[in-house]
Amino acid sequence: MKSLARGYVWWPVLDAEVEDMVKKCDTCQSLRNLPPETPLHPWVRTSRPMERVHMDFADYKNQSFLIIIDSYSKWLKEVPMKSTTTQSTIEKLRFVFASTGLPEVDIVSDNGPQFKAAEFREFCSLNGIYHKFIPPYHPSSNGQAERTVQIVKHALRARLKNNDKRVHSVSVNHLLADFLLNYRITPHTTTGVESCVLFQGRQLRSQLSLTKPDKDGVVKKKQTGMKDQHDHPVKMREFVNEDLVAVKTNTTVGKWHWIPGVIHNVLGKVTYLVKLSSKIRYCHADHLSPRHLSMEMSSDSYRPFFESDVGPVLGNQVTSNTPVPRNTCPAVESATPLEVPTETNPIVEATSPAQKSPNQPVVPTSPRTFKHPQERRYPQRVRRPPKKLDL
Repeated sequence: MKSLARGYVWWPVLDAEVEDMVKKCDTCQSLRNLPPETPLHPWVRTSRPMERVHMDFADYKNQSFLIIIDSYSKWLKEVPMKSTTTQSTIEKLRFVFASTGLPEVDIVSDNGPQFKAAEFREFCSLNGIYHKFIPPYHPSSNGQAERTVQIVKHALRARLKNNDKRVHSVSVNHLLADFLLNYRITPHTTTGVESCVLFQGRQLRSQLSLTKPDKDGVVKKKQTGMKDQHDHPVKMREFVNEDLVAVKTNTTVGKWHWIPGVIHNVLGKVTYLVKLSSKIRYCHADHLSPRHLSMEMSSDSYRPFFESDVGPVLGNQVTSNTPVPRNTCPAVESATPLEVPTETNPIVEATSPAQKSPNQPVVPTSPRTFKHPQERRYPQRVRRPPKKLDL
């Protein structure tokens, strides 16, 4: 237009006045192109799950779905909807929030009639949720939910285009459940972490988990091998109620003795309650041994058995270190007076002639008894005279 005007007329402000006339023309303004898009303004990054959620509806094959995605973890929840009314939407959200908890800050959605209704506004107000609406006809403001809708529809179309007969024989909800599991265990391109790990703090088990070794199975296998190695030379000792046993009782370090008892109650495979003469003791099978009927219940009839008391046995002779039960020693009878012969003892005469008298009777000599000197438990003191200075 400016070039056409300059071909016929000219004045100093021709270009500026032509531009101003076009800007003020209503018809020209209504037919102009869209201006360039503004710089991208992303949402504020959340710091924990369920701080902010985005929602939208998706329609596929005459069936509606409510799409809910967490802004922090990218956890996706898709709820089939038979009706998209406000009441149905509130019922589904109650069911979802019962397992995930209420959003801490806000819900982001478009300006659909379900979300603009007064009943939905009251639901958010009673639960302490702030509801944010995006600008009308600007779906990119809720890009998180819009992109998720595209991903779900693309996944369902891809599965249905498969020629596998099993896929066509199942329902859409079945295909949707398979997609959700695979989506939640896949690292997200934005966070680089699986959404299940950020949302639930753990990795979900799937069919792919079968390819990894089972940690519990490895631990159980090692425990079984350790038990077999420990139990190879021994057999399990089992007792029942009223069985006669001997109980190992420790006195000091390295010293112990056996006392008789009776099984009072069986607590487990290796644990028992044992009735002793005056009390009931909680014992392990390693401290129990079968007892014979000849043993009595009184612990006074048994001499404590010490490991240091065991001495070498030579034939039928037992050394002095061999323990002797208290009640097995016979009582010592009173000794009778020794009968001493009347003749003189030549050994005494030869050794002590000066002490021998003809009229003195011979006195029998008693056998010598050697007494071992008592061991000194303290050093012998040597007394020395004091040293004095001669000044």
